[in-house]
Amino acid sequence: MNDLQEIRDELNRLQEASDNTTSRSKRHRYVFEKYNPKIGKHICPKCQKKTFVHYQDAFNNYQIISPMVGKCERINECKYWKTPYEFFNENNIEEPESCYNICINNGNEYDALNDYDSLISCDYIPEKYFKPSFNNCANSFTIFLHEYLNKDTQKMLDLIKMFNIGTGNNTDVIFWQVDIENNIRTGKIMRFNDKGKRWKNYIDWAHLRVKIDAFTVKQCLYGEHLLAHCPKAKQIIIVESEKTAIILKSEYMDDNNIIVMATGGQQDLILDRFKVFEDRAVEITLIPDVGAQSDWKRKMEIIRLNLKLDIELYDPNQFIIMNFNDDFTLESGEDIADYLIQKRLGLEYITGESYITKK
Repeated sequence: MNDLQEIRDELNRLQEASDNTTSRSKRHRYVFEKYNPKIGKHICPKCQKKTFVHYQDAFNNYQIISPMVGKCERINECKYWKTPYEFFNENNIEEPESCYNICINNGNEYDALNDYDSLISCDYIPEKYFKPSFNNCANSFTIFLHEYLNKDTQKMLDLIKMFNIGTGNNTDVIFWQVDIENNIRTGKIMRFNDKGKRWKNYIDWAHLRVKIDAFTVKQCLYGEHLLAHCPKAKQIIIVESEKTAIILKSEYMDDNNIIVMATGGQQDLILDRFKVFEDRAVEITLIPDVGAQSDWKRKMEIIRLNLKLDIELYDPNQFIIMNFNDDFTLESGEDIADYLIQKRLGLEYITGESYITKK
């Protein structure tokens, strides 16, 4: 009898210990992700700086809750901090057994990281900051563009107007992101050298420079506004960089059926930014930089699956053969613009020139 009671007491003690462990674990279900130097931190949904740390679900293989859920480490400047429970309440979501379930759309798996933009409200930059940037068209990029166009000033001015290429302080160029409703989302501020190479460590954003309090940015494809300007266009070509979009379009200046846009970066092929093409009878062609084909192909399948778009991807070297009947081979990291620049200005414009770094 005493032995049986001892067994019962031991079972009760184990159950109590288990209950305490569960309670403690429950309090620590959502944790900040550990820093991985190979990946670094993430882009903050608010300030767009790479200073964001996600919350993870420790109960479910440390899945992230949402790309919107986490904390920006710019505590004094940005102050963005959204907890999992705030996110659940705002989106009428009961605390899930698995945060993986949040990443399911209509029964099909997709990458939540590609769709966080749809959850962001959006502010716009007033035109009083936008219009003055066109008072002077001479900046580090347009000076190179003028050289590339064989000093065809009118063609350069047409491209400046077409792509909203502004000029900022000193020789900065501003690639304004204007959406299909003609709202000014933001502007990427960059600087180039005389060979058309960007300053590697020099980049800023218009929404940060205008210093509007609590400005929430939601980027769009660079060149999205052209859908309103050329509503009958049937062919959309999307590349990575703004420079490449402009130079490639210069090859098709007289063809209003072709619109060229840019994602702005390899990681910016994002599902939400392609929703502007829904219910449009257009053919979309993706041309990534050399080396990014597999990444873009994976993301393309996600976009195609969720939005049912007519979208294809071409290897940049394949695109050169098909469209320019040339067997010139681009190397890793190069893109269509590199080919077009060497074709017109010479090979030295894409080789043997190191990037200038910001002083």
